[in-house]
Amino acid sequence: MFLTCSGRYMLSVSSQTACLMNSPDHSLVRLRVRPETIYVSKGRIVLATGRDRFIDNGSDQGLFVHQKRLLSRYRYLINDRPPYPVSVSNVAQHSRLGYYIAPAPKVARRRPTISDVAQESIELRLSRYVGEGLHEDVDLANFTREEAQFMREIDLDADFADQILEFFAFHPRRLHAECV
Repeated sequence: MFLTCSGRYMLSVSSQTACLMNSPDHSLVRLRVRPETIYVSKGRIVLATGRDRFIDNGSDQGLFVHQKRLLSRYRYLINDRPPYPVSVSNVAQHSRLGYYIAPAPKVARRRPTISDVAQESIELRLSRYVGEGLHEDVDLANFTREEAQFMREIDLDADFADQILEFFAFHPRRLHAECV
């Protein structure tokens, strides 16, 4: 037997009535301790990036293996500029897909707006997978009306920092503990 209850369903099951209310489902609450950091992980390998899905020199960003940071900076540049992120999203816990655009070389000579870039652009598609390491497929497409020459750079740095030592470097008072 179905009855209406607050716009939801009331279901009678074995002479007991259950009412689904409009209250939020607290099991779906998601806390984000570092909202500007996006994670992709599998096993003991974690890729922590900024919202643009690149690694800047932030202490909480990098490619971590067993809590050691292997990469401290990792980004792409097209003609000495970072591309504009159009759509970046995690596909699964261990994979990510991102679409970026960069201005055509003739447009890049002046300070283009994002709408200028969208008209004729170089598209960069990054497919990342974290497993036994970091695997990345890079696809470039020319959506300009003419042949384009450009320089694609990978800007990276490695520091092999320990994550716990990085934490105490930024919070030195927590390093001093007294034994009782």
